[in-house]
Amino acid sequence: MSSNYRIAVASKKGVKVDVHFGLADHFHVFEFNSEGECKYLGPRQTTAACLASCCSGGNEEKAFCSVVGKLADVQAIFVSKIGEGAANYIEGHGKHVYETTAPIEPLIHNIIQTRLYETDKWQPHTNN
Repeated sequence: MSSNYRIAVASKKGVKVDVHFGLADHFHVFEFNSEGECKYLGPRQTTAACLASCCSGGNEEKAFCSVVGKLADVQAIFVSKIGEGAANYIEGHGKHVYETTAPIEPLIHNIIQTRLYETDKWQPHTNN
């Protein structure tokens, strides 16, 4: 039986992972299954977590919570960089975070080939 997984990718143009988590105002969301089928679900608008007031005003948790809420249905988030506090917050809310600057298509192919979702124990997405 095939399981579905969703990832969010911080990317300017949807070609490669090239945006820092805190600066991402949108994420590209992809759904794939263990049989190798993949579809692009489209961009997901968010508010950049690291606004000037966030980084200096102590509002980090509120900003991180907003992004996690917008990406509630994804199991993993791929970014070019992420700070330790943001990564800990996101992982504490059941998501896996990965830093990379890979092109998206080979990245997804690699996730499926290596079965990263099994190795890192992602919880499958349900369409409920």
